[in-house]
Amino acid sequence: MTFEAAQFKRIYLSPYEEACGVFRGLEKDDYSVSVLFEDFQVAFNSDSTEAKIVEEALVEAIPGEKIAILRTDIPEKPIIVRISKESCPPSLPFISDHRSRNTTKGGSH
Repeated sequence: MTFEAAQFKRIYLSPYEEACGVFRGLEKDDYSVSVLFEDFQVAFNSDSTEAKIVEEALVEAIPGEKIAILRTDIPEKPIIVRISKESCPPSLPFISDHRSRNTTKGGSH
């Protein structure tokens, strides 16, 4: 981990949590893969499926692009990574929780 990455708050996502912000880079060491945002980082164990998905999804990402990383409860797809030209909704403290959203059609709000 570089000195720059060490300054950022390290976040580990739980299912249905999404980190969103401006992508600054990807860092790897023997133990973790970290996605660097402007003032925080999202970390994954280096040998995990999540780390492999993040590395593949962000291989062509450009620092300054807006990205979102959603943790799911789907074993085959535990992480969904989006790269967007549009702005991400602000979330404090950097994480949005999607558990309370009603995703069924015709459901009450």
